Amino acid sequence: MNRRLPINHHHAATLAAPARRVAGTVCVRIVTKNTAENITEVIDYNKSYITP
Repeated sequence: MNRRLPINHHHAATLAAPARRVAGTVCVRIVTKNTAENITEVIDYNKSYITP
């Protein structure tokens, strides 16, 4: 009997959950970083526009 398959499947499922969480965190970080950069660009643009 091949008992390895269910055991491996169980471990894969256990490992997949934290991996998914980490991937989600990375995505949020990238979005946050891009938003911060965009805000900085807008502020710089406004400064150069306002400054004579």
